[in-house]
Amino acid sequence: MARAAMMLLLTVFTTMTAWAQDVTLPSSDNYTANDGEVLTGSTSGTVTIADGAKITLSGATINGGIVCAGTAEITLVGTNDVTGAWRKAGIQVGGSGTTLTIKGDGELTATGGYDSAGIGLSRAWDEDAIGGDIVIEGGIITATGEDMGAGIGLGAAFDDSPRTIILGDITIKGGNITAIGGNQGNGIGTGFVYGINDTSNIGVGTITITTGIDRVDASSISKAVVYKDGETDVTANVNEYLNITEDGDHRIILPKDDTDYTITIADGIEHGTIACAATTAKYGEKVTITATPDYGYHFVRLVVKDAQNNDVESTGNSFFMPQSNVTVSAIFEQGFHGTTEFEWVYYTEGGPDGYTKESIYDGLTTVNIQKDKIYKIRKYDEQDYDYRYLSIDNDVYQASIPYAGGTGTFSYGNQTEFRINDANGETGFYDITMADGGNGKWSVSILKTVPVIADVTNYGYTGSAIRPEPQVMAGSLTLVKNLNYVYSYSDNTDIGTAKVRVVFIGNYASLGTVEKEFKIVNVKQLSDGTAYTSTSDVSETTAIYTKSIGDERVGKYQAWFVPFDYTVTTDDLEKFDFFKINFIANAAEEGVNPEDDHVYIFLNPIAAGTTLYGNKPYVYRAKEAVDNYSFTTENTTLFAKNESSVLQTSTALASYDFYGTYDDVTATPSSPFYYISINGNVCYGTSVTVGPYRWILRATSKGGVSYAPQITFSEGETTAIDHSTFNVQRSTFNVYDLQGRKVANGQSSMVNGQLKKGLYIVNGRKVVIK
Repeated sequence: MARAAMMLLLTVFTTMTAWAQDVTLPSSDNYTANDGEVLTGSTSGTVTIADGAKITLSGATINGGIVCAGTAEITLVGTNDVTGAWRKAGIQVGGSGTTLTIKGDGELTATGGYDSAGIGLSRAWDEDAIGGDIVIEGGIITATGEDMGAGIGLGAAFDDSPRTIILGDITIKGGNITAIGGNQGNGIGTGFVYGINDTSNIGVGTITITTGIDRVDASSISKAVVYKDGETDVTANVNEYLNITEDGDHRIILPKDDTDYTITIADGIEHGTIACAATTAKYGEKVTITATPDYGYHFVRLVVKDAQNNDVESTGNSFFMPQSNVTVSAIFEQGFHGTTEFEWVYYTEGGPDGYTKESIYDGLTTVNIQKDKIYKIRKYDEQDYDYRYLSIDNDVYQASIPYAGGTGTFSYGNQTEFRINDANGETGFYDITMADGGNGKWSVSILKTVPVIADVTNYGYTGSAIRPEPQVMAGSLTLVKNLNYVYSYSDNTDIGTAKVRVVFIGNYASLGTVEKEFKIVNVKQLSDGTAYTSTSDVSETTAIYTKSIGDERVGKYQAWFVPFDYTVTTDDLEKFDFFKINFIANAAEEGVNPEDDHVYIFLNPIAAGTTLYGNKPYVYRAKEAVDNYSFTTENTTLFAKNESSVLQTSTALASYDFYGTYDDVTATPSSPFYYISINGNVCYGTSVTVGPYRWILRATSKGGVSYAPQITFSEGETTAIDHSTFNVQRSTFNVYDLQGRKVANGQSSMVNGQLKKGLYIVNGRKVVIK
């Protein structure tokens, strides 16, 4: 009877629950995923999800797309990539009446095959296509339509006869969703419809976005959106619930946040300046930056960082405000120009249409201008099949070169003539800079080309001549070494300041000469396993300490000891935690001999910008495995090795001395020491060897007996307790002062059974009695 009941229970349980089963996808075969399966691995085949199945994508790459046979649920774990087969959606929904649900905390990139949606329907060129609903509840999802497909929605449609191409409702309840339409497809909604006169049966159902989202970024949305807070329609007053930014068709929808986040322009921007009319913006608002390049440079892109130093995406000279304060910088490059074409012309007898012409572009173009020529700027009008000429505002008919700049329009009427000024102008290379001023206006300047060479980094001293060849730039010219210019050098062998010089030759001799200084410095490379032998300080050194950390040491305490000062950077803290040794305290248990005492080394975390001083002991902990990660300090002093104790501290029972290791150091029974093992523990060694750039700890008993207590790192916040609430007589805890002495009533640290204010050890943890 019991056996029958157990079998019945097991049958019911297994009927109701699909056991999770890990499945590694076949590399090239098609595969049908059933309920409960967790898909991993990579395949070029197509994965079909069985009707009603709930599956998980866990680090899966599927290059033949996913097809839902009916209703399906996909849970995202890790990073996943799905690309549709030829003319197929990345993830193709089931038929009418079905629902595709996507949830989880993982990432998904879903890209449609040719003319198809990232998530939704495939291309429907000459057949009907009907799909079910799409519900997105979570995940970080980027859905991209290919060519004419939608990001989330329909693929492209074409036919001369009326057809039915319909997708059900699209509901986005959560997650961080980016939906990018193809060339003519929407981010969310329909793809491109071509050659169909009757489109009444082509479209998607209701598009709903709820307040549970983290972010929805759609290149466009094909129809009006219904906004909900839970099940309540809040479309009429959606701005009370969500931040919505529209930039043309582009729409970004975010949770409501009325905080004014600050916009800071970074210091140290090279080759140009940037400015912003606003100093604050709300989450999701579009921020436009005015970028002004220095002479000879052009704006390339913005560099926007949030408060955590994460990159914020920008397009051109604008970005959307993150939920954070931002710092904005910019990159300017010398020379190159855009793609809007103009013609720089001068009259020539017998030339085509009477002019000799040379193409110039928006941005900067370098041309060779002759002193005896009269020049104009024109642009071909493809609608009128004729040229329009630049006319500088205020009827400027003649402008002298060099020309500092002005603004004008292209017209068939007045034409501004440019010529080299007889008094201060000369034949040679000039940079023509054209910039779109909006509303048909263009600004222009024509200034002498000033060649530059790229900055030269410091070089380590080798004893031989050092001959760097930095990039040479002169406007938009394409220059070739030894044909257009040559390098020369001075003071480029010994430690000190050297020069590299560029001399222009041939047709480019008029550009003259340009030079750049660089440093030749002493460089010291340090790495684990390589001994350090210097017995005297060496100044003006570039010190580089290189570490490799295997998986076995990730998350484990390790010793840090190098002979130079190093300042921790934010980049370092992405890979490591650093700690300073605050103090050592003894916390002996009652009735235990001193030989078995427990000692704690208390650690304080170190922030970015903190200096780790040379020849001093610290502790670090890797967050991930690294290979040849470099810690570099330029123009520093490399200290002489110090084989004496570099840090001393004590408790009531013992004194402790830290020693740096500059080479292999071996413990013996007569000379034991503590060290940090590969597992991150403080171990007592009598026959172990510790390599360079670590530290060891020697303990000496004050009572003259052999002393080898257990030592443990203690990290974290100190517990604070009001002194009036902590009574030692009634406490079940063991309480010690920092000298390892058990606290009892009647001692100087006690008043009427209560601890005085101060720092104590209670069961091995720091406690502040306040």
